Amino acid sequence: MSKDVVGLLSTPGKKHNSIKEALIFVNYDIIEYESLTNVVLNPPDLLIINEHNEDIVYEWIKFLRKNPIFEDIPIILVTSSAEEDLMMSAFQLGINDFIVLPANSLEVISKVATHLELKKSKIRIKQLYEELTESLKIASLTQHVTIPPNLYVTDKYWFTSIYQPVQFIGGDVFDIIPLDDGSVCFYMADVSGHGIAPAMLTFAVKTLIESIVKKERKLYEIANQLQESLRSVMKENYLTIFLGILKDSICEYINCGHPNIIVYDGNRFSEKITKNNLPIGLFEYQYTSDDVSFFEIDFNKAYVVYTDGVYAGYEKKRDTKLTAVEMFLKYLNTNLTSYCGEIIPFKINREIKKIFRVIEDDYSIMTFGNLGDTYFYLNNNEVKQRGFDTLLEKIKQLTLKYSIDETQLLIVRKPSEVLMISKNLETGYILKHLGTSISYQAENFMITRIFE
Repeated sequence: MSKDVVGLLSTPGKKHNSIKEALIFVNYDIIEYESLTNVVLNPPDLLIINEHNEDIVYEWIKFLRKNPIFEDIPIILVTSSAEEDLMMSAFQLGINDFIVLPANSLEVISKVATHLELKKSKIRIKQLYEELTESLKIASLTQHVTIPPNLYVTDKYWFTSIYQPVQFIGGDVFDIIPLDDGSVCFYMADVSGHGIAPAMLTFAVKTLIESIVKKERKLYEIANQLQESLRSVMKENYLTIFLGILKDSICEYINCGHPNIIVYDGNRFSEKITKNNLPIGLFEYQYTSDDVSFFEIDFNKAYVVYTDGVYAGYEKKRDTKLTAVEMFLKYLNTNLTSYCGEIIPFKINREIKKIFRVIEDDYSIMTFGNLGDTYFYLNNNEVKQRGFDTLLEKIKQLTLKYSIDETQLLIVRKPSEVLMISKNLETGYILKHLGTSISYQAENFMITRIFE
């Protein structure tokens, strides 16, 4: 094992006998320097400055601390006086410690050993932090891969979503699972707590739900199997979840401790009071068919499911009698009622970042709705289409002409317009051939409303 190297820096002719002898006695390698150039060319593990000229000392310390090589190298100053002003100036410039002459061998050895060990500990902590950061980045990429794309389309329904963890990974999880009978299972869930443990539990939740819904379609039984499977690993955590199945314009759901759905009709956001039950894993509880309810999906409305992180910032506001959810709804109705429902997750995400400088909780938002009878969807080589409409067909042909392999596109016939949501598509050329339109950007999507 290589020895630690201690450097002794002074002007030419300066002797370090007592300090040098003490350090050699405990087996340190010693390098004596008479210029800063030599220090920089051959840096030690720790540097002792033994110079009585204060001006020279200050210049040396300033020079060394500006050099990145000396960012983590401890510097100990040898001084004949421990005057407070002198020491304060030296510490402000960047020394780590000092030794007052006449030097005591035990003090020299003790201080050098302490600062070398602190340096090694700092390096180890930095390495561990870098390794942890890299692991979290990989975990973050893995978690993002497991959630649906921002725009997801089935044969009858559209979904748009956004996921925003506070750090690299978070405790939210949601998914959309097409079922073999043409229905669609979806859920929005939140594992209690913060940090790595809840985030790791989200992988278990996702895997379990994917496995359970292949065999079981009764929502209360899915909840019971989740509770049974997660009991041994959740321990002090619990899970809130809004779990639903869409079929024939009906949303059947079970809400286990999750926030109510928000309904947006294009003019107003309102809270839909849903039947709410206990969170999964909080208490011993057997869910039954009485805990399941349903509502009808209106083609002209968008339905927003989310985690409570979207309104967490409002919970600290004390200047109003409104609840955090009511304040959140008030903000939505004041600022976002001019947009189509499909882009609401992206707009809410932008607004949250704008009004709250510090995001204190993970949040996820998913909006869904009925595609209606006439639409066209393109995603790489995947194509879906229902119905025929002259304007929609014209837009479709133009977009296919200018699309690329990475293009994602949804065109939907609305009562008085055609809505086009596109990604990786140059829309300028397309719109030149169409009538009146309005376009705006949301995340990586271009949203265009085309009027007849």
